[in-house]
Amino acid sequence: MKNIDQQLTRIIGDKWKEFVAGGLTAVSVRAITNNVEARACREEVTLQLRRSVKNEPAEIFLSLSHTIRRLTGGVRDGLAVAIGYAASSAAVKAIGVDMEYQSRNVHPSILNRIAGAHERHAGLKVLEYWVAKEACFKATPMNHGLLLSDYSVLGFDADKGVGQMSVEKNHAQLEFMLIYVSGLIVGLAINNGIQR
Repeated sequence: MKNIDQQLTRIIGDKWKEFVAGGLTAVSVRAITNNVEARACREEVTLQLRRSVKNEPAEIFLSLSHTIRRLTGGVRDGLAVAIGYAASSAAVKAIGVDMEYQSRNVHPSILNRIAGAHERHAGLKVLEYWVAKEACFKATPMNHGLLLSDYSVLGFDADKGVGQMSVEKNHAQLEFMLIYVSGLIVGLAINNGIQR
């Protein structure tokens, strides 16, 4: 499993660097069976960034996601991903990550609870809306009282896997990226503090 962890870390890390463009980045993916192991993934990214910035004044942003599935015989199998970003003059105000197995069964009625009719033009599947909105939720520092339905997809470029999202209640604008790799869908989000 270590090889798949390293492969996913590299792939997601390359996409994350492309998405954020600038600053220091760190990504870690590891196999897990419980939440304690997921937190270790976040600690690894924190240490990587702290070593990189050393004595430079930099703001560090972190986000963590994990997904666990039950296999035959009650065996639990999962992955955690942690991403980090640091820059001395951060244009980014917050970051978010969410990850789910593409095989996760999500009832179609969930779409009515998380996405309004006005945003369905984006053409995303239910799980894609879920992952994109979860990542954006995590990239919204003042998200207390917000629901996934408060986040609206403004547009999505399927060829590039990138889109824009807004939050009407706090006038935030976010960018997100969806990555499909090794049976997973990973959502990355950045909040650069732009207000409408």
